[in-house]
Amino acid sequence: MTSSISATKPTPYETTYGPSRAFVYMFAEALRAEVLEHGITVTALLPGATDSDFHVRAGMGDTKFGDNSWKNDRRVVARQGLDALFAGKDAVVGGVGLITVLKVLRRKR
Repeated sequence: MTSSISATKPTPYETTYGPSRAFVYMFAEALRAEVLEHGITVTALLPGATDSDFHVRAGMGDTKFGDNSWKNDRRVVARQGLDALFAGKDAVVGGVGLITVLKVLRRKR
């Protein structure tokens, strides 16, 4: 299930996005516990900012998040999610993670 690193922190100015991603993350964790005894694996993918049209479609194309040049490669993030699923992990942070994203955003000011 695809959640987001936004599931782990408050998300000012994205007041429905963060909580909705938190729901997906918690839902995946609960579902995993319920089906594990049946040999079913549920993995939550929590990617950081990923190069996609997400922010442009959200009307954020003219912000720092609209620029894909610094974001995680979507192919790498997808591979990390699949690798975690096949390894039976409960969750994985996709891409380089929040700390790197914050460092990049601070440099672009």
